[in-house]
Amino acid sequence: MSSHTTSRSRGIGIMLLQHIHHAGRRSLTSSASVARSAAQGQTPKVVLYTGTDCSLCDVVKATLEEVRKEIPYEVQYYNIRDDSLPDVHKYRRLYQYDIPVIHLNGQAKMSAAQEAFKRYVEVGRVVLINQGESEGKLAVIVEIVDHNKAIVDGPSTGVARQVIRYRYTTLTPFVVPGLPRGSGSTTVKKFFDKSDVNEKWAKSAWAKKRQAQKAKRETSDFDRFNIMLLKKQRRFLAQKAAAKQAKA
Repeated sequence: MSSHTTSRSRGIGIMLLQHIHHAGRRSLTSSASVARSAAQGQTPKVVLYTGTDCSLCDVVKATLEEVRKEIPYEVQYYNIRDDSLPDVHKYRRLYQYDIPVIHLNGQAKMSAAQEAFKRYVEVGRVVLINQGESEGKLAVIVEIVDHNKAIVDGPSTGVARQVIRYRYTTLTPFVVPGLPRGSGSTTVKKFFDKSDVNEKWAKSAWAKKRQAQKAKRETSDFDRFNIMLLKKQRRFLAQKAAAKQAKA
């Protein structure tokens, strides 16, 4: 895993930790069901629906244990990938794209992903590829495989249709509206071009910053020397103009 991906994952973990810590505490302390349970002398019951190899689930587990030190409640962890558990197919169908999900006293209270983020993994979401042959190019999510992978396609940007892990992508704020699930490359190209995603991306501060960084990396020693001379000349002219104005 690259250093960029590692730092991004750590940042997501910290943000989710802070958010669930506060949001979970509000939910547990202000919920009417908790109040009724407390009045009846019952302990609130929390169920955390998780999956296999789910790093966000691990973060929420740790946070629930922290909150548990201040607010007593029962907690149960339910892995929707464990076929030995009761009703596992029901909950897998409901939450396979949303885990981790918290239930409080039998009612769904929050999906960690929905509560913590404004950008969702969804069909039509435009992503920036971070690794491989298509690094730096845009693609569109056309199908969600599971909580680790999705199928992306970018016929307008030169990205071949492929299954890719989320950790090798970055979600952009752009969405291709109305894109049918599992669309072929021809349909993806039609909707992508209609949404003017490339134009919107080119105008974004994010794209301009990446372009400036790329130009700086590709600058040769001779180019840097010329830039230094031009900056030196600019400073000289500015100082000369300032001195002339001061004498006037």
